[in-house]
Amino acid sequence: MKQIILIISSLLLFAGALQGQDRASQALRDMVAAIEAMGRYEVDFLIRADAQELPGKIAVEGEAYAIRMGDAEVFGDASIRYEINHARREVTLMPTETESDNLLSNPAHAFARLTQSTARLEREQEGELVIALTNPDDPLTTIFLTLQATTNLPRKIRYEMDGAGIDVVVRQLVRIEETLPRYDATQYAGYEVIDFR
Repeated sequence: MKQIILIISSLLLFAGALQGQDRASQALRDMVAAIEAMGRYEVDFLIRADAQELPGKIAVEGEAYAIRMGDAEVFGDASIRYEINHARREVTLMPTETESDNLLSNPAHAFARLTQSTARLEREQEGELVIALTNPDDPLTTIFLTLQATTNLPRKIRYEMDGAGIDVVVRQLVRIEETLPRYDATQYAGYEVIDFR
């Protein structure tokens, strides 16, 4: 009798885990659908790491994006990423990164790429879902994504690796009407160009 109870308990726990995984996966799909439906959108965010905070904004439209953060600007498209450092008067050209789950490295695809990770519902309370995400290609990193339960839009992304963590707090994610700024070399005359393509 005791063995039967243990088997039933194990099956119930397994069923609960599957249900949580389904809930998390569906929430991720809903998030991506909501963001993609905006077409052109802007993320107003705050990075928190080592007791420091740095605000910034990302605007995205299709493959194109523009980031403003502190004294840095970044522009990107399907093939080239332009990183501008005004303090050093440098423009660095790099290939566009499309395989990263990091919002700052891959703004155009980071949210959609999260659906490729293994998702587990960590908790659901006070109008928020917290989803733990792991990727077999990067087993040392765990991403904790906090979504607003009613809209499934992100509120916070926490990247944890080897005990260290970085939080990207999403203060606002909204559809925008204005055209995205694009890289214009004439705006950076006299800057050193470093080409890593």
